[in-house]
Amino acid sequence: MAYQAPILTQIIQEVNRYDFKKQVSKYQGDWKTSKLKCFGLLVAMIYTQLKTNRTLRDIVIGFQSALKSFYHLGLKTMKRSTLSDALRDRPEQIYRDFYSSLLVTMNRSERRRLGMKVNLIDSTTISLCLEKFEWAKFRKKRGGIKLHVMLDSETKLAEQVLITHAVCHDMNAINGKIDFKNGEMYVYDRGYACYKYLYSIQLAGAYFVTRLKSNWKYKVVKTRRAAKTGGVRKDQLIRVSGTKKDEYPDTLRLVTFYHKESNKVLKFLTNNLRLSTKKSRISIKPDGSLSYSSNG
Repeated sequence: MAYQAPILTQIIQEVNRYDFKKQVSKYQGDWKTSKLKCFGLLVAMIYTQLKTNRTLRDIVIGFQSALKSFYHLGLKTMKRSTLSDALRDRPEQIYRDFYSSLLVTMNRSERRRLGMKVNLIDSTTISLCLEKFEWAKFRKKRGGIKLHVMLDSETKLAEQVLITHAVCHDMNAINGKIDFKNGEMYVYDRGYACYKYLYSIQLAGAYFVTRLKSNWKYKVVKTRRAAKTGGVRKDQLIRVSGTKKDEYPDTLRLVTFYHKESNKVLKFLTNNLRLSTKKSRISIKPDGSLSYSSNG
């Protein structure tokens, strides 16, 4: 029977050691390091993701039990203290920049359903122990950080990750941090909705979809015919009114949608005036946030 390399080994074989060593050298990641070097930490973290381990103890026990299978990777006995020190001391920029270098080498020539790339932007809060991370306090008895992630809707790969304190507002975290690409779509929850920010997307020649905030004022310019099937109730062209009318001076599109599963009526705002509502699909997550896709 032919030998089948473990999944971890197959993944590691795809790592360009030369490029990774360049990043390690750039940030002096292995300087004065004798035990668990940057590459070893990379292997350990990939193994952790594959096994979905949650604690240092789980990682070490699981990794030690399989260590004989990975002798060819140059890894030796691992202790919790060694892993903890490595996670604390190895520069995170090494792994961030290496991931970015891998991302640009991927084949993106596949035809997209929308004829455009769709980027999904959302955040998640990671809880931290206040006794160990006092700087991360964001509630009376809780600590945490927040990850703001931009995903490619087709590949589900993170193309940009921003880390902030948990108390940081979503809008403040990403404002000025995303380089909008002409013709691409950016999908946001209401936490990121701001007229000035949305208009910067418009000026870049890109598109956005977000939820309308309940206190936003507008006037209807035109009501377009909308099929009653599929959940779409209204399809309207609007203009911003009130004190914020100068923050977005162009025409916007407001699509009112009934989501049967959650029994909610949702209002979506976009600057794409041509995309068919029939081919759009909206899913609602348990926390009330949205995800968006399209078949054409």
